[in-house]
Amino acid sequence: MGAGAVALALVKSLGERPATLALLAAGVVAAEVFQVPGDEKAIDPIERQSFSLSFTVIGATALILGPWPATLVAPLGVLVVDSLRGKRPRFIAFNASMFALMGLAGGSAFVALGGVAGNLQLPRDFLAVAALVVAAYGVETMLLGAMVAWTSDLPMWQHQRDKLRSEFPAAAGEAALAVVLACLAQSKPWSIVAVLPLMAAVHQWRARFTTLRRETEHALETLANIVDERDSSTYRHSARVAEYVADLAAALDLPPAEVKRLRWAGRLHDLGKIRVDGTVLRKAGPLDHDELESMRLHPRLSARLLRRFRLAASEAQAVEYHHERADGLGYYGIGAEDIPLAAHFLIVADAFDAMTSDRPYRRGLPHEAALREIEAEFGLQFHPVVGKAFVALQRGLDPRAVLSPAETAELHQLRERHQRRRGLLSRHRIPKPEAVAIAGSVAALACFGLVNVFAAAGAGLVAAVGVALRLASVARARRLVAAIDRGAAGEGRNTAFAGLVDGLVVSGPLTWAALVSWSDSSLDGTVELEWRTAVGPPSREAVTSWLIRELESRDDVVVADGSELGRQGHFLALVLRRGGSPVGSLVLGFSRQPGQHVGAALVRRRNALTQLLAAIDDPAADLRQEPEPTIRPALAAVS
Repeated sequence: MGAGAVALALVKSLGERPATLALLAAGVVAAEVFQVPGDEKAIDPIERQSFSLSFTVIGATALILGPWPATLVAPLGVLVVDSLRGKRPRFIAFNASMFALMGLAGGSAFVALGGVAGNLQLPRDFLAVAALVVAAYGVETMLLGAMVAWTSDLPMWQHQRDKLRSEFPAAAGEAALAVVLACLAQSKPWSIVAVLPLMAAVHQWRARFTTLRRETEHALETLANIVDERDSSTYRHSARVAEYVADLAAALDLPPAEVKRLRWAGRLHDLGKIRVDGTVLRKAGPLDHDELESMRLHPRLSARLLRRFRLAASEAQAVEYHHERADGLGYYGIGAEDIPLAAHFLIVADAFDAMTSDRPYRRGLPHEAALREIEAEFGLQFHPVVGKAFVALQRGLDPRAVLSPAETAELHQLRERHQRRRGLLSRHRIPKPEAVAIAGSVAALACFGLVNVFAAAGAGLVAAVGVALRLASVARARRLVAAIDRGAAGEGRNTAFAGLVDGLVVSGPLTWAALVSWSDSSLDGTVELEWRTAVGPPSREAVTSWLIRELESRDDVVVADGSELGRQGHFLALVLRRGGSPVGSLVLGFSRQPGQHVGAALVRRRNALTQLLAAIDDPAADLRQEPEPTIRPALAAVS
């Protein structure tokens, strides 16, 4: 199809302006010369693809000369540059054909919706330009999706979904540059020279981003190697666990992006051991109580470290739980229903590698003996379905053929449940009225500039609503600060905390409040002061797990959907710092999402709350003997 389209385009483009056609052809070749190469070792097929500004020049050709010249120009960069670089002929033929069909589809869609090549009129042609982008990008996505599905057994729809999510904004940006080039070419051609530095900056940004990502990955690989090499008996342990996990995830048809995140989780699951004394790691005999406690900290420290890196931050909880058990008797006593699927993968892979590796205190088991040990622990240490799939894969069988439909459905339900929870967490943000005000203001000014008075008035009304909401939020924050100050005016930390709760109750449906101190040495939180209603507080383990991942956040206030803490409602934590390091937090539970004013008021009183926490840490700071906290009459009905 691509070859036929190019042959027909050659005939139909004979009458076009040769000088313009040559310049655009040179632009396509130059764009391919300066492409940013993809990562050929990447698990995700999208990351294996290179990046260039070819689409910008192809789109500009379609806008300036029409669909057939765009079809003729589009494949030249691949044919010239990739041939000189010695790429495989099959690779060159596929990509050149794909670019040719992209140019034909995009240019044809532009003309079909009323666009005239060489006479771009905005805003009249906005819809036609949008059709160009959708058609060209759609052809590329469908052809690549078909190729990926054919060569990797990945469902085509999955590839298209992931590609649209990750690359469509960039494609829209390239299309915008194409429109700029087309407008300048038909009015002031020499002005295009001024756009070239912009295109170079876009290319440089993408190249630096790719380099930074690769350097980060190499640094993390190095750090994981350092941890493994501290103990000769665990050398390359995390690398093997990573491959076991990635192989299992791929065999169960998880998306490549998720397989990559799981591989990183396996590679970095023992980062926390960097804090464990080397003599403990290499000890041949049983560990004493203190040594065991030191070892039990490493999953939480690993999760805390991992949370800082975007490439695997979403799997931090899975890393934290990689020493849990399906029967709830693991390091932190997490129930099976709260352990994500990724953690079950890590649990079985980590145990299998530990059993089959030589350690100072024992010889490693043969693979088959280790697999029988795993089978004996189905439902106890290991999730029975995950364990069954892992054992089948290690015996050379296809897990999908071994699992029953009910077991496969159970795995999908477990994955979907935790994905929904993770989606809620990623989207859970306190809405900000100023965003409404800014968006409305920008829209109002834009509509006024386009002489659309009614639209400008509507957008102005939206901006006014945003301003009103912002002013109301500020007023509510001030009232809350005053209420907190009045309530906490009493002497003593218990009285002050009860007064603080009194002030917070007026701000919304408060269900739980706790002042939690934090110990970096034990990676654990202690509830120093607490107020609760009949709803009941979240478990100590859930609170600790959440704070471990969020105390290093740069945000003053962190929020979470109640599902992360195993409760209904919403939770908010004000991070308390001393000398720039987190020392604790004020954690609040609400039956519905709190307003922005709550966080703003707490931030304004953070110093006082930090002093209150310091008074708990240092009994000498408050010598008066106090009775236990007394619930004030306003709170007695709900306590």
